[in-house]
Amino acid sequence: MNYLFEEIYNESLKLKENDSVKTDRQGIEIQEFESLQAVPDEVFDNPEYSILLPPPNNALLTEIGKTPKKVLLKKNIILRNKDQHDEIKFDKNKEILQKAIYEGDTVLLCKKDSKPNYYSFIKCEDYFYVSVLDFNNDYNYTEVVDWRKVDENGFLKMLKQASRGTANSP
Repeated sequence: MNYLFEEIYNESLKLKENDSVKTDRQGIEIQEFESLQAVPDEVFDNPEYSILLPPPNNALLTEIGKTPKKVLLKKNIILRNKDQHDEIKFDKNKEILQKAIYEGDTVLLCKKDSKPNYYSFIKCEDYFYVSVLDFNNDYNYTEVVDWRKVDENGFLKMLKQASRGTANSP
């Protein structure tokens, strides 16, 4: 009888684990995706949940001495970025994030004094694809703070601000 109870109990625990819904620190549901390409474009126009993605570019993580953690793109950040960067069409968000976070070739510390955990991951091409990531050790995930595409003048401005420790990233 003890053995049977133990089996039923263990099975119920497995079901509970599989049915559990992840939420971010604000209590918003998190949907996990194997890649950024798997995320529906519509999420960037009208998000209903936060997005969990694989860890960022390992070479850049090594460069800044950070441990790989999954990337969290919170619903409120998607909405804020949509308001602050209305020049980004919703179907271009994945391209910018993909190039910056997963194909990036440059990393900058954003605000060394006020936000020492904020780094810009950048892919340098004809334009510069930028995503600001928060590597706070107290968080379960690396969190996306901002993303955008800038021209050479915008990138040079970022370099100056980063060297002064006053970057305009949120």
